[in-house]
Amino acid sequence: KLKNLLLSILSLSLASLMFGLYVHPYGLALTGLMMSPFYPLMMSFIGSEFPRTLNKALALAVAFSSLFVVIMHTSVGWLTEQYGIRHALLAGPAFCLLPWGMLILYEKIFRRVPAPV
Repeated sequence: KLKNLLLSILSLSLASLMFGLYVHPYGLALTGLMMSPFYPLMMSFIGSEFPRTLNKALALAVAFSSLFVVIMHTSVGWLTEQYGIRHALLAGPAFCLLPWGMLILYEKIFRRVPAPV
């Protein structure tokens, strides 16, 4: 299932990020490799979930991804100025856990069960 694949990619990204922060810096390069399939797979997931309103759903997804990229870079920049780059990079796991949690809760929040007739 596509959702499980996305969760696996996020989990591998989180694991390689933690490896890069605490064990060896090559883990940070590995994080980029682990994250690379996420965006195209997320677009496929959106296409399968919203076939009738695909144009609106994709536009909204691209807008929100751009917004979150700006928020993430601003946050990491501010944290770097305040606490140093080592602590700022620890925000990465939080930014990885956010979409992971959203994917897990997606069906519970957005799947509506039809009311009994």
